[in-house]
Amino acid sequence: MKEKLRFFFKMLLITASSIFIFFGLWYLLIEEPKGIYELPKAEVSYNVRKDGLVEVEERITYLMTKPYRGVHRFLSFPIYMSVEDPKIRVEGAKIERVEWLENTPVNLDFKVYFVESLRDRITPRKGGDSITLILRYKLRNAVEVGRDFSQFFPKPWGENWEKSLKSLKVTVNLPWDVKYSIYFHPRRFVQKYEKADKSLYIVTKDIPARKGFEFRILFDEPLQGEYFHHVDKTKKDVLRIEKKYTMEGMILTPLSFLLLGIITLLPIMLYIRFGREPKVEYEREYEHEIPYNDHPAVVNVIVKREFGYPDSGAIGASMTRLHHAKAISFEDDGIRVLKKTEEVNEEELHSYDIDLLEKLHDLSEDGWIDTKNLKKKLKRSKKMAEDFYHKIKDWFDRVYGDTQRIRKDFLRIKGYILARIFGILYMVSAILSYFCLISNNVTSYHPLADLGFKLVILFSSSIGFFMLFTPKVLFGSWTEYGKLYRLRWFAFQRYITDFSALSEHPPQSVEIWDEYMIYAIALGVAKNALKVFRKFVEKMNDAELM
Repeated sequence: MKEKLRFFFKMLLITASSIFIFFGLWYLLIEEPKGIYELPKAEVSYNVRKDGLVEVEERITYLMTKPYRGVHRFLSFPIYMSVEDPKIRVEGAKIERVEWLENTPVNLDFKVYFVESLRDRITPRKGGDSITLILRYKLRNAVEVGRDFSQFFPKPWGENWEKSLKSLKVTVNLPWDVKYSIYFHPRRFVQKYEKADKSLYIVTKDIPARKGFEFRILFDEPLQGEYFHHVDKTKKDVLRIEKKYTMEGMILTPLSFLLLGIITLLPIMLYIRFGREPKVEYEREYEHEIPYNDHPAVVNVIVKREFGYPDSGAIGASMTRLHHAKAISFEDDGIRVLKKTEEVNEEELHSYDIDLLEKLHDLSEDGWIDTKNLKKKLKRSKKMAEDFYHKIKDWFDRVYGDTQRIRKDFLRIKGYILARIFGILYMVSAILSYFCLISNNVTSYHPLADLGFKLVILFSSSIGFFMLFTPKVLFGSWTEYGKLYRLRWFAFQRYITDFSALSEHPPQSVEIWDEYMIYAIALGVAKNALKVFRKFVEKMNDAELM
């Protein structure tokens, strides 16, 4: 029961950690951060003149829901463009001052304050304060002219917004009566668009946080004007770019959800193929005798540690065997080493016990190990500490190494090894997905692919962590012999920790009980077994008095 509880809590911890990783990444990658404002709507108009100069007006409506000082706006343009004559106006609030962080031909970065002092804040009324920021500016070289085409390729909404935009309305006024095609990035955001004479009207649906929207107006002939940007391209080059954009969406979107399906199903398939336990015919509740004649340290590794590294129970059980063989004695302040290895009966003790006795003898001073002051001595002497550590570790390593050589008779770990490999691959795929696709904005204009790869990152990270740290027996499985071996030891463990079972079938002598206690130490139930035995002895003494 205790082993089941230990396994349960270990799995609970690993699962909880995986869920924590999942929702932590969900918050970072998908969840919209909380802020002091919302963005109910925005309107952008482009008035393109015949000379190629573009007059732009942005009207961005903020709904301030928490105390605020002002608003911040940042715009960045391609290096060949030039922005000039920016003008700022606000509706719904009074401008106290404008702080320009950057005002260059390619970048506009400014803060508009509605308070006189930075120590002040404005508390919005119930339902929020509606404030509209109006920004007007002119763009040179925004219209591009190639060998056999012209194009206007604006981005009315950038990726640097931390809040989603509920509605975007775009108006484009064109001075030319020239046939053109229009391409949206991404098309999925467009709710409707209309062409009317020389104007174009676009209305988008909700644009998520950190997502941009742009469109390309491609004219069928080269235009002429003072403020045009000339490039050595053809219409075929532009159409090739649009085809690539379309193909990216067609490939990346199904690929992301295919990967998501594989990542989710693979652990289940691994468990079904390698993790299911064999059926064993064993119905005993208790084992009244030691079921196998294996050394307690081996039992510790196989039963308690599930072929993990031996713990203090292994060395504690072996030292108790040495104590019963009168090779060492436990005293109040330390351990007395009574015999050398050549003085002990090799038939009575296992080679593990003899090896441990030799190491204890080497660590002792004239046969005495001062456990009371051992920690202080080890702190004072680095050489002594290293010697102590290596000798004890050598013993643990020998036990661990010997048990690993017989592991295949007890435990199949092929599924566990595959789970570890896939766990590493999952973590690598999460990192690559982020740095190659998300952080480089490869999926920025493909919303479904972007969502798919973000889910790939979430599931890869959390499932990968789970597969890396899960116990061997989840994706591995015990052999029939291994399962029977453990079931019998668990039945013996129940017997020595159950008062009623011990009362019905008491050990024939104290010596036998001493042997039972050695295995109780190896199994990690010594305290419970000792408590039950004391209760049993008290009952027997009371019966004799009666």
